[in-house]
Amino acid sequence: MSYINQIAIIRAPQSVTWTGMDDFGENREVYESLMKDSRKKVVAILPGDVTLYSAHNKMFIVDEDSEEVIYFVKYVRRTLYGKRSITQLQVWRRQTDARTETVSKTVFFDHLLPTADVIVTDQQQTKDGAFWLNRIAKAFALGYTVYAIDRVSNEIRILHNRKDFEAARASWYGEKAHYKARVFAIAKTPIFKPAPPFGGAK
Repeated sequence: MSYINQIAIIRAPQSVTWTGMDDFGENREVYESLMKDSRKKVVAILPGDVTLYSAHNKMFIVDEDSEEVIYFVKYVRRTLYGKRSITQLQVWRRQTDARTETVSKTVFFDHLLPTADVIVTDQQQTKDGAFWLNRIAKAFALGYTVYAIDRVSNEIRILHNRKDFEAARASWYGEKAHYKARVFAIAKTPIFKPAPPFGGAK
């Protein structure tokens, strides 16, 4: 298994399809494609004078001196029960570059979530993946609303804390097909009418 796929499984939504992003030559091709995209625009200047760009359904950071991509996220916009949702399909960063250390969290909460009602996990989240564990922990700290949603049964449960999340996680993650309909979601404010929370009434 390549290094980039290992990182994808451990830390990110869905395996990154650009398995050569750690290869300089292939990374350069991606860099050139992104920088030539006529839809490219500056989203924000992050700490350290790092420029975050967007182009259609992608956000990315590049090192223009070395002409490399050092951070990349691809997402899709959907509708979930009438609410605007975003799902991150691919997330990758160069682990050895200090400029990308906190950028995934910054992009998630400061640049994606404000443009939608809710951010939803994709159907290939890994049970022990750190990416959503970290995002959900941060959401609880910010006082945001976290849901566990079954899109087949239309069951929606609100998670109030890490204990609720751990209770949900046991039955929401798995390899069988029916788990693909079960997702977690983060919203700044309550947007769905939920069933009783995991672990009983609060």
